[in-house]
Amino acid sequence: MRPLFKAERERARVLSRTSHWDWDRLPGREAAAKRAQWAMYRAHLREAGELADTSDVLVAFGVRAELAAHGWDRE
Repeated sequence: MRPLFKAERERARVLSRTSHWDWDRLPGREAAAKRAQWAMYRAHLREAGELADTSDVLVAFGVRAELAAHGWDRE
């Protein structure tokens, strides 16, 4: 699993440094806002199962899949 986590963490790092998310040259408040937007986007990717850069995310995804397989994925 370590290679997966390493690759996913690297992918998240690369995503955060794309021109859309680059906050290096922004003034303080703008940079903070951009970092907050990135954090929300990263959380969305994790929730959607599109980014598994932590073991918690991977386990949660697996649990959700198992619950759905048993029909127990109701609110």
